[in-house]
Amino acid sequence: MRVVKGSVLAVVSGALLALCFPYPDLGLLAYFALVPLLIALFGSSPRDAALYGFLTGWVLFAALSYWVAIYGAFPFILIVSLAASLIAVFAALSSYVIKRTGPLLQLFFLPVVWVVIEFLRSELGSYSYPYGVLGYSQTGIRPVLQIAGILGVYGISYLIVFVNTGIAVLIKGRDLTERKSLYAVQICVVLMLLASAGFGFVRTASFKDKSKNEVSVGIVQPSVPQKLKWDEDMAPSIMNKYEGLVRPFRVDSVDMIVLPEATLPLYVEPDDPLLYRLKSWASMTKTPLLAGVPLIDEDLKSRNTVQLIYPGGRENGRYDKMYPAPFGEFVPFRPISERLWTDFTARGDVTPGKNPTVFRLRRSGSNKDLRFGVLICSESLYSHLARRVVRDGAEAIFVMTNDAWFYTTNESDLHFDMSVLRAVENGVYVAQAANSGVSGVVDPTGRVVEQTKVFEVTTLKSTIGFNDTRTFFNKAGYLFPYILSALLFLFLLFLIFSVGSADTVSEDGNEHTEGNRQWRKNAPDGISSGSSDKRQRRTRSNRR
Repeated sequence: MRVVKGSVLAVVSGALLALCFPYPDLGLLAYFALVPLLIALFGSSPRDAALYGFLTGWVLFAALSYWVAIYGAFPFILIVSLAASLIAVFAALSSYVIKRTGPLLQLFFLPVVWVVIEFLRSELGSYSYPYGVLGYSQTGIRPVLQIAGILGVYGISYLIVFVNTGIAVLIKGRDLTERKSLYAVQICVVLMLLASAGFGFVRTASFKDKSKNEVSVGIVQPSVPQKLKWDEDMAPSIMNKYEGLVRPFRVDSVDMIVLPEATLPLYVEPDDPLLYRLKSWASMTKTPLLAGVPLIDEDLKSRNTVQLIYPGGRENGRYDKMYPAPFGEFVPFRPISERLWTDFTARGDVTPGKNPTVFRLRRSGSNKDLRFGVLICSESLYSHLARRVVRDGAEAIFVMTNDAWFYTTNESDLHFDMSVLRAVENGVYVAQAANSGVSGVVDPTGRVVEQTKVFEVTTLKSTIGFNDTRTFFNKAGYLFPYILSALLFLFLLFLIFSVGSADTVSEDGNEHTEGNRQWRKNAPDGISSGSSDKRQRRTRSNRR
């Protein structure tokens, strides 16, 4: 019966977590969504806790990432199961911490476990899966977003799990006689919320755009359906559509025109007529053109590139995508995948680039080059890559993507949320040009300046600020998750060697071996509520 109850609570948590993201994007719900799962972990064995975590993860990631099934049933099941397994690890470790500690340490260390696992699954390059990182659920709550400028997106996740843990501890600790610990939990949660909100409100209210230069950009969103995009017979029609959207910039001039990833409808060689036609648009508008070019290079390898093209057709920089998307641009674990899913045998792999490129844009009448970096499609999911581009000298970031793969699913909005966090983390403007949307511009505080709708055929004209101001996160990088990882490792070692195994587990999650009673007796404040032992000691004292 306990397992059934815990499973129900786990499924509820998964459903609530999914609602925090698009759609319907109820960010405030994140501060309560984990509570049912955490309540189920109290009094549970690590094995049962792992089951609950896996159920929560499966519901969350299946609801959040159903669009992965576009690549096939095998990728969907594989990705969702792997991601859910990591939530299972969180649950099992958390149950271990709960059984051996009191309310205060539970409050501080359960978020540590969550953030370390989020960090590990989000920073593995092409094999990363950062969808469902809790920090991304807060893009609609701008004061909270400001934490990312110091601690990255994982700092926001810590805050969210901290509040959830506090609520769960207070609910499960109602029967404890040690009320001081519960009062301390209440105070810590309130202080954490006030400090985070206060910092965020002050930063957003006092923000002044320190951009030393501004550039007007024209973003083109043609909304070419994916089923037509790589159809060779449709290539002339697609090019005509692009040209019709670019042509008005001859009159409504901008400093740079930005086209989405894979602007050309075919992979082309350097001397292909389609590429020459693309370059002619820079001459037609007398404006530099930043465009996605699927290229077959001189070495006959396929590359997903972005090129900056000046009037006259001169190429002034090129970037090759460094992290191709799994299943879309390369087949991971190809020998195994091909056996399980024969469709993969016909797919070629995109050759990854080696280094980021910092492009230089020179405006007419100016003697200063404006530097910017480019992230192609899924690369905006990786905060370490955006940070590297800015540290290399970029003063703004352009994200160029083709999300038409995913039709009108929530993926386009999830993807744009990633760009919002990249702006706040690095303190720079981020502009996103998407084939089918969402395209838009985000300022360094996460404010969405301009935004298009999904599958809207349109152009967007906006101003991008270029600045060399750097956030603490951009300077320090992953200092926060690294510290948390070290703390978690040391803390688990301490528990393992100090406590030993348990014989029984009570409803409140406390173990009752003789060794643990002796350990709690000598433990520092906050390590354990020690409720059972303290009640016994008080009883003996009263008898005297």
